[in-house]
Amino acid sequence: MPLAPGTKLGSYEVVALLGVGGMGEVYRARDTTLHRDVAIKVLPESFVSDPDRLARFIREAQALAALNHPNIAQIYDASAGAYIVMELVDGQDLSDLIDRGHPEAESVSRGLPLAEALPIARQIAEGLEAAHEQGIVHRDLKPANIKVRPDGTVKILDFGLAKAVGPDSANSSHQAMNSPTLTNRATQMGVILGTAAYMSPEQAKGKPVDKRADIWAFGVVFYEMLSGRRAFEGDDVSTTLAAVLMRDPEWVALPADTPPAISTLVRRCLDRDPRQRLRDIGEARRLLSNPDALRADESRVTSSSPAAPVSRAPWIVAAAAAVIAAVFGWLWWSSASAATAGTRLEASLAPPEGHFVNVAFALSPDGTRLVMEALNEKTGAISLWVRDLASGAPTKLAGTDGALQPFWSPNGQEIAFFADGKLKKTDLQGAPPQVICDAPNARGGAWGPDGTIVFAGTFRTGLEKVSAASGSKPSVLTTPDEARKEKSHRWPVFLPDGKHLLFVAQTSEAGAKDDDSTIEALDLRTGVRTRLVTANSSPLYSPEGFLLFWREGALRAQAFDAASLQVSGSVFAVASGVAFDTNEFASATVAANGTLLYLASTGLSLSKLLEVDRAGRPTKTIAESVIVEGGIALSHDNTRLAVGLTAAGARDTDVWVYDLARGTSGPLTFEVAGEHDPVWSLDDTELYYANDNKNDGIIFRRFADGRGQATEVGSNVSGMWMQDISPDRTWLLVNSVTATTALDIFRFDIATKKLTPIVNGPAQDFAGRLSPNGRWLAYASDDSGRTEIYLRSMGPDAGKWGVTSSGGSQPTWRRDGREVYYLGPQGQVMAVEVDPEPPFRTSTPKELFRAKLRPSMSMPYAPFSDGKKFIIDVLPEGDRALMTIVTNWTAAKR
Repeated sequence: MPLAPGTKLGSYEVVALLGVGGMGEVYRARDTTLHRDVAIKVLPESFVSDPDRLARFIREAQALAALNHPNIAQIYDASAGAYIVMELVDGQDLSDLIDRGHPEAESVSRGLPLAEALPIARQIAEGLEAAHEQGIVHRDLKPANIKVRPDGTVKILDFGLAKAVGPDSANSSHQAMNSPTLTNRATQMGVILGTAAYMSPEQAKGKPVDKRADIWAFGVVFYEMLSGRRAFEGDDVSTTLAAVLMRDPEWVALPADTPPAISTLVRRCLDRDPRQRLRDIGEARRLLSNPDALRADESRVTSSSPAAPVSRAPWIVAAAAAVIAAVFGWLWWSSASAATAGTRLEASLAPPEGHFVNVAFALSPDGTRLVMEALNEKTGAISLWVRDLASGAPTKLAGTDGALQPFWSPNGQEIAFFADGKLKKTDLQGAPPQVICDAPNARGGAWGPDGTIVFAGTFRTGLEKVSAASGSKPSVLTTPDEARKEKSHRWPVFLPDGKHLLFVAQTSEAGAKDDDSTIEALDLRTGVRTRLVTANSSPLYSPEGFLLFWREGALRAQAFDAASLQVSGSVFAVASGVAFDTNEFASATVAANGTLLYLASTGLSLSKLLEVDRAGRPTKTIAESVIVEGGIALSHDNTRLAVGLTAAGARDTDVWVYDLARGTSGPLTFEVAGEHDPVWSLDDTELYYANDNKNDGIIFRRFADGRGQATEVGSNVSGMWMQDISPDRTWLLVNSVTATTALDIFRFDIATKKLTPIVNGPAQDFAGRLSPNGRWLAYASDDSGRTEIYLRSMGPDAGKWGVTSSGGSQPTWRRDGREVYYLGPQGQVMAVEVDPEPPFRTSTPKELFRAKLRPSMSMPYAPFSDGKKFIIDVLPEGDRALMTIVTNWTAAKR
């Protein structure tokens, strides 16, 4: 019950109840000793019954009392009776000021006038800076915890109390979490503290936080002051957390008169990757204290440092495409003088019209041309395009549909690439591509000066070498070291002498906690390996004397002597926010003339999840601007959607569950290094999914309602990826890799952990799906030289039938087992009627609709049980991230 006026708490006499906050009741009281009014916060009763937490609260309060700053409400006293005495701040909550907005005109945004918002933001930053300098983090910064006195002085309230009242671990009492300020979702990584709309992404995932969480919250508050609306909002806690993790604020809501420097500051504070976020709140304080900086134009090309992240509206992309020839003509002809002057120059490069860059691209050895994987926005098809950097004219290379990972011949006249499970080559004159050898699941190649190509033919083996002549036979060059638990060797790069090369000796998936993968140099004559740096990234070599690689969100470099094979000096950042995919490939390339090209990490990542009818007409939007890297799966009762999502800025993929009726969503999994390819049990009570933490295929199982912990079902050192589960839940259908036949389909018995091949051979066999009764298997295979769909009996006869002859992938079944769906080569969703009773028959495939589905080895679509509707993972319309070209990229180091 609230305390009655006149109640005595020590030397303090309660005057009136001021309010009920997230961490207790707040009273106005009179200090009868010092004769001043104070605020007393009486903490929840659960504190009295928890001696350990109460003792920790007193220790925290003592530390907070040391904060003596004009923009922080001071703590005067703390009692073992679980109340705290604070400075009484008269004035309005910032939340009330924001709601008041502009009183002079209804047509103006409800945000605060700029002249009012800037000094408030500056004082908030000053208070945070003072606390951070003493190692104290607020953890719950929000407008309701900020007061503005009548004279304009800002006071931050409840500093550090979120930590003071929070449990020590997920095993502590949850009673203190029963408030609107704290969410009671505990995870194995920690306990989430803070109001949902102002939480940083790392807080929302229950991870440990530091001052960067306050910087995020400062950005959210600043955005709200300027726009008059919340940056992240939902109908409940789960949808709000989903917005924090996946959606960008509506940047167009910022007033048109917002200075560019302020817009950039807010964006930097709201970078979901804490490593790329504004590093120190003091940077914000300095900017907000400098009127000249607020008037600066930040849209110019930078020198000596990478440009700040900016929003690329569609008209900017169009303009960039129109003037690209002029830009690159200037860059190319001025590169010599720029190098002499030591100036770093940057410009953006648009992809071919109607396309955007997929993942990989490469500059020619002399830096005059670029070859890139370009994805057609209408069909989703990938092909290779070459652009002359002087003229800016892009040209599609004939016969390169489906081509990936291109690399140049030493003379710059030919290009090698991987497609259809083969290593191929073509020239710039349009000759038909020639097949060199098999490469069923490649991870990079390099063309040496003597005509030898070194490549990684699969993702579970060492490197091979082969002559560049068509029809050549490869030989083994390296073997992963079992003593070091190496899983593969990949992404080779020749050094200038042609006798040594760089490659990645991979031990774990990128981002795994115990990743000790290394970039190494190999002597091709002796086989001797030299370890250079610890990094799970494709390497680049710059003839200017540097080794480049991706680490912690940025492309980085270190001085490297190619003759002695030695690195020296410190590692330094070259460009931040560089795209990096799940195969440890950094989307960057460097040429001998000092030209660097990279793709921002926002390239192909975003998707839209749509519900569509059988003709492909949208009926409902489930989620927008999400990062789907791990496939989608619809429950058999059509009520829930499991999605392998990567929160923006994170390296890990978690399985999220969308409740389609309620419109809510939230993460189900929290294992290390990412979960993908979810599969529902037949009764929809459990979800099975794959995890590649150590590049060992691990399959987990969880209750779909979130109860309990994940259970490891099985693992395999050669890799094992979830495909389907038998109707009786006794065995799993999985993909795995064998040394001789690459990707095959297996049965994994849960009780015995036995792995038995079902479809294996020299072809790549994948994407298996069982019929609802478990009697038939639909799968994809490139046995014919092109990926097609096949059906196979699971009975003793093991009969096999071809379903397609024009290409197909990702098959799945209708709930009654009488229709199979699959994806055509141009983004078509196809249907085939099936009569499973003898004699077995299938109809002619029929196209249902076309869509820009995400190209992926994971499922980008899911049919409803009756086949009348589908959920699809599509690439949204709008602008695409441009590539950034940099001349004299080493200027910052010098």
